[in-house]
Amino acid sequence: MKILSVVLVIFGGINIVCLGQDVWRDTHFSRLPLAELEKNPDKYNGKTYILSGFSARVNTGQGPNSKIMAFADTAYDALVSGHIVPVFFDDYYSKVSVTKEGRAKIRDIIERTEAPHQDMSATIPAWTIIASVREFSDTFKPYLVLIDVLPGNHVFVTELKDFVAEKKAQANSSTNEIDSGLVSFFAAAESGDWLAVNNAFLEIRKRAGQNEDSGEAGKLAHGTQWQAVSETWGAFRAFGEGDEKYSAAFGRDTIASVPRGSIYFGGTDAGRFIVTAMCKQVNGDPIFVLTQNALADGSYLAYLREMYAKKIYIPTREDSQRCFEDYSKDAAQRQQRHQLRPGEDVRIDANGKIHVNGQASVMQINGLLIKIIFDKNPNREFYIEESFPLDWMYPQLEPHGLILKLDRRPIAELPKDVIQKDREYWTKYVQPMIGDWLHDDTSVTAVAAFANKTFVQHDLDGFKGDPLFIENTYSEKMFSKLRSAIAGLYAWRVGYATNNTEKDIMAREADFAFRQAWALCPYSPEPVYRYVNFLLSQNRVS
Repeated sequence: MKILSVVLVIFGGINIVCLGQDVWRDTHFSRLPLAELEKNPDKYNGKTYILSGFSARVNTGQGPNSKIMAFADTAYDALVSGHIVPVFFDDYYSKVSVTKEGRAKIRDIIERTEAPHQDMSATIPAWTIIASVREFSDTFKPYLVLIDVLPGNHVFVTELKDFVAEKKAQANSSTNEIDSGLVSFFAAAESGDWLAVNNAFLEIRKRAGQNEDSGEAGKLAHGTQWQAVSETWGAFRAFGEGDEKYSAAFGRDTIASVPRGSIYFGGTDAGRFIVTAMCKQVNGDPIFVLTQNALADGSYLAYLREMYAKKIYIPTREDSQRCFEDYSKDAAQRQQRHQLRPGEDVRIDANGKIHVNGQASVMQINGLLIKIIFDKNPNREFYIEESFPLDWMYPQLEPHGLILKLDRRPIAELPKDVIQKDREYWTKYVQPMIGDWLHDDTSVTAVAAFANKTFVQHDLDGFKGDPLFIENTYSEKMFSKLRSAIAGLYAWRVGYATNNTEKDIMAREADFAFRQAWALCPYSPEPVYRYVNFLLSQNRVS
């Protein structure tokens, strides 16, 4: 008889971690899909690994019970195909149900299975099952004997332990009042219960002035409290929905690439929350982490000043107001000339007051605030994980690993060694994700064929990448967006090249980077939109 210990994360997806049950929380292991076990089960017997069968998305809008049953059927099929039969609960139930605490735990398991949950369009593991795998012979499939059940996805909780403690202390230090919602939120975070974290966050958000209907209750949680909660939730989402292996890799590789004491702007949720979670943010150790997306929010600027004002310059209220006024005047003038950018919403009322709305407008104001931070901190290096392209930055940006570096002065031409290093870095980086097939001479048709075969038909025959990567929407979009941002820089430089040689080099690098971004996540609208526009600008229509 062969006996192993496993951890099985249920509800949002299936992960199996084979390791000793007393040390599983503090150890990290490589991951393999159930399909690999099915092909060659003897190869993995007795080894330590993490297995993920699939990612299920549960939408409770059509009735929770039918959706849960559909999920159970899918889970059963995946487990059987992976030479694992369903968990045996009988012995566990008999042992646990004799105590009041045990009966409460069983009720919690049932409630998490049957009750509708808020915002369940995303993959949110409801609990972690620790079980042992027993295989009697080569002719029988293994079965699972339940050892214990813990709330949430404990596979990644150790990544966030120190971060949660830091954010909890931050939230509590900002007020003398202890809010019950905050207590519940951080208790769930400390236990690694992503489902409970998410539900508690949604309740707090109703009272944080983020919704139109929040009213006076919105004053209960705001400022530092709200920012600490928001960043904790964002980090849990990055590790809960994203594959923890790739979320952690992005955080580690980005932080390692940025010199200590630098200022880093994380634009996307992943770029902001993962890096925040993996730094000692309050102390700016090893880098100062900000997000450009929220700079127009006065409460976020106050939050930054509370953390960083003694070490770096953060815009004041007066700075923020001046940026708003400068942008409003400029936008009003451009409106008269019919030169508004896509997404800008500007109107002038009967009294001559200028009103601006829209994401593009907000990001332009954020861009002015970034410029103030950039100019007022001349001795710091700056690095950007792009969310929304900002025109003033492009002449000063260069590729830097997964992200972009913002130089002090405009760069006439990107150095050849920077371009070559970027190509080599990304070619090596994406190979374990999607395989080593995309090269300079790989056609658009070949990329489209790969996308259709791998992502549409789910045919992995001959696939040399990581099946776990292409099963995880969050991770795919994250890395596709990163590569698309660098491709966008090359595409911008095509239009501003001073000679044909530079123009050809930039066009070639933009094309290659866009193909990589597209292959990493073929269904993501942004890289597809930007690549199509690039091809049209090059008159490559067929």
